[in-house]
Amino acid sequence: GSLTAGATYTFQLTATAGGPGGESSFAQVTLTMNEAPSSGFLEVEPAAGHTPGTSFTFSAVSWVDDDLPLLFRFGTLPVNPADGSLDTSRLSPFGGEQSDATDSGVILSQGANATNYTVGCFTEAIDSFGAASSATSTVRVLPEELSVAELRNVSEAKAAEAISSQDADAAKQVLAMTTDLIATTTDAAAAATGSQAGGGGRRSLLASGDNAALRASVLLNLWATYAITPVTQAD
Repeated sequence: GSLTAGATYTFQLTATAGGPGGESSFAQVTLTMNEAPSSGFLEVEPAAGHTPGTSFTFSAVSWVDDDLPLLFRFGTLPVNPADGSLDTSRLSPFGGEQSDATDSGVILSQGANATNYTVGCFTEAIDSFGAASSATSTVRVLPEELSVAELRNVSEAKAAEAISSQDADAAKQVLAMTTDLIATTTDAAAAATGSQAGGGGRRSLLASGDNAALRASVLLNLWATYAITPVTQAD
């Protein structure tokens, strides 16, 4: 079985000498089980925005625990298109644990059209013994209408900023945003090309100079991000 968090237990060990009637003695120890952080919530600002133009701020607010210091982790999780519920079994952290209760300058990938562009967000609060609690929230993240060339320029600028500051988590956010927007941007451009050229728009676009440059840029940023990503024992 398992012990209940926050409960106090007394364990007793009794030793008896010889057979029946022998002298006995005992020792006791009382333990209070650790409780995970409580009473906190996640605040994400602004409540809605566009990618890649909007920077979001995640804040873990009002978490309480006796076993300090607390560490925090932030990230996203899937939204169920059927009912809008959040799948807390599939957390995607931005990075590792951090002492700062705020993560600012976050670039989120666009939400799915099927969920009205809703993106699930989470925070975990972790005490000094490793006990953790989580809280969730949602924001709406819509895609900006960008040409392939504009997407490449924005992606390169944001990736360069993250990489120059050795912020691997931010660089990964830029990569995720860019790869998500590639499909949206190229589909829109392909539709326009197809309507102007009488069909075959996406095939023509895939061979275009702008699209090739965008994909090459993503690969370069991927390697640069890998180069600044800390290697852990698990890796």
